[in-house]
Amino acid sequence: MALHRPGRRPSAIDAKAQHGLRPLSLTPEDAAAPTLQLQEQHEALRALLKDGMRPADIAGQVCDAIRNDTFYIVPAQPGAELAIDTRLQDIRLRRNPTIAPRS
Repeated sequence: MALHRPGRRPSAIDAKAQHGLRPLSLTPEDAAAPTLQLQEQHEALRALLKDGMRPADIAGQVCDAIRNDTFYIVPAQPGAELAIDTRLQDIRLRRNPTIAPRS
């Protein structure tokens, strides 16, 4: 059985990551500024994590999957299946990750 990264609850780690992937003190002085695409990816990830699923909902899906002998557990968040399909297509076509349009 595999759990495909359902939305999750915000944590202190998420709060610290609001300004980028690493602390400014660890960023090299000559580091290039993040590209617009990278900034959009970070924003999309922050939005996804902000609207995560409740642990009880995830637990219910896991229990149902065990009862039904389901190997993959896909979160029921809106757009999750489309995002998974897009990601798999990006991998198959060996292209950079597609940034989903904001709804």
